[in-house]
Amino acid sequence: MRVRVRITILVWLVLLTSAAAQNPSEHLNLHKVYFVDELQGWILGSAKSEGLIIQSTDGGQTWQERYRCSEGLFNIKFANQKVGWVVGSNGTILRTSDGGSSWKRQTSGTNVLLTGLAVLDVSEAWVAGASGTLLYTNDGGVTWNKRKVDTHVGISDITFVDPKHGRAVGYGTILSTNDGGQTWELKSSGDWKQLSSVVFANENLGWITVGPVVLRTSDGGKTWGEILPPSQGQTTGLSFVDAQHGWVAKARGEEGSVVHIPGHDNLSSESFILSTMDGGVTWQNIFHLESEADHSAWVLNVFFVNRTKGWAAGRDGLILRTADSGKSWQRIQLNLSSSAITKAP
Repeated sequence: MRVRVRITILVWLVLLTSAAAQNPSEHLNLHKVYFVDELQGWILGSAKSEGLIIQSTDGGQTWQERYRCSEGLFNIKFANQKVGWVVGSNGTILRTSDGGSSWKRQTSGTNVLLTGLAVLDVSEAWVAGASGTLLYTNDGGVTWNKRKVDTHVGISDITFVDPKHGRAVGYGTILSTNDGGQTWELKSSGDWKQLSSVVFANENLGWITVGPVVLRTSDGGKTWGEILPPSQGQTTGLSFVDAQHGWVAKARGEEGSVVHIPGHDNLSSESFILSTMDGGVTWQNIFHLESEADHSAWVLNVFFVNRTKGWAAGRDGLILRTADSGKSWQRIQLNLSSSAITKAP
C-alpha cells in the first residue's frame, strides 16, 4: 500500500511536468498561495515552462503578474508587508523589499532545487532543498551560508516557531533544532518517506503531510501519530492558524491516482478541502470539487490567514476564496494584468 503511494506521488510529479510541456499555452498551474494579511497575497505558478509570481492587494478578488523567469518557483514567505523571499529551481532565491512589486535575485551559492523556506524577520531566513541543502542568512540575504546536516536527502520543507526551535522534513527524514540552527538532530520518519510539508503551532505541537495522511506530534517530534483524513487522494496542501484550527487539501484522479494521463480528457478528477478544530485529531470534509473533462478539480495548495479567511489554488488557474472558515467557497476568475512585471535578468 505504502509503496504504491510513493510511486503515485512520483508519477504525479512526472505527468504534471509532461502535461505542461505538451500544452504550454493551455496550462497555468498555481501551486503555492500565501497571504501576509487579509488583503495582501501572492501565488506562485507556472505557465509556458516559466515560473511566475502574481499578487493581490484586495483579498484575492483581482491579481497582477509581478515576476516571470525561466526557473520554477516553489515557496514564498514574508517577514512583514514589505519584505519577503521566494525560492525555486537552480538555486534561485528572490527577495522583495517593496511588498512584492519588484523582485531581486540573491546569490545562494548553489544550483540545486530549493523548496523549503522559513522567514523569521527581515534579516533572518532559512532555505532548504535537494541534497541535504540548508542555507541561512542573518543579513537579509546579502550572504547565504550553508549549514551542515548529517543527510544528503532532499529537504522539502522547513519551519521555525521561534528563533530557537525549527523543524525540517525530507525523504524519510525529520530534522529538528532547539538552538537556532546551530545543530540539527536527525530522525527517521519510519515507513513514510515522501514527507512534503511541515507546520508547527508551538514548540511541541506540529503536523507533517505525507501521501494520504497527516502525521501529528504533541511532544516536539519525539513521537508521531498517523491520522488519515477521511476523503480519498493525496495531501497537496496544509495550513494551520493556531494550535486547534487547520485545513488540508487532498486530490485524486480516476482509480485513486492523483494524476491524469495527458491526452485522456475523459478521466475524472476531484479535490477535497478538510478542516480540523481539535488540532488535527479529527478532520471533516468541508468542500468537494470534481471535474469530468479537465484538470480544474486539482487543488494544489491551501492557505488560511486567520480562522475565517482562506484561499486555495490549483491547476488551470484555479483560485478559490472563503470568508467563513471554508463552509462556502467563491471561485475567482483569473484575468492576469502584467503591466508591472519585473523582468528577470
